[in-house]
Amino acid sequence: MKKGRIWLLLLSCLFFPFLAVAEGVSYIQNEQGQYVAKVELHTPEELKALFDRAENYLANHNNYNNKTSPIAVVLHGPEVRVFQRKNYDKFKMLVDQAARLDAYNIIDVRVCEIWMSADNASIGELPPFVETVPDGPKLERELLNDGYRYF
Repeated sequence: MKKGRIWLLLLSCLFFPFLAVAEGVSYIQNEQGQYVAKVELHTPEELKALFDRAENYLANHNNYNNKTSPIAVVLHGPEVRVFQRKNYDKFKMLVDQAARLDAYNIIDVRVCEIWMSADNASIGELPPFVETVPDGPKLERELLNDGYRYF
């Protein structure tokens, strides 16, 4: 075998364990497999797309195990209302999907207490699997500084 092909083979072996492909979307995983969800539109539709993408990632990622960090979903906008008890009937399928993904340690949903306070929302209105954090945007920045990558 030629020297150039050997180097190409070695480089491929080093690179490809960190690459997974799901339905035409490429995901490049950092060494720790740590992701934070990029929520920009703050809509239920965006959450649905994110949760579907997480399910696709799980279905197509052979290296996933319980030691893999869940995708941090840090919410700090009107999308938080999806998880309020009073809106459960309207968003039942989405909340149930999030609960299922959380139960399998695929996602970890956290809600910003500052946003909840500004919206006069109560922590008691959230399902048990949703945790709160004092400052959502700050946590997201900290995760990115700690090596997490956008999902």
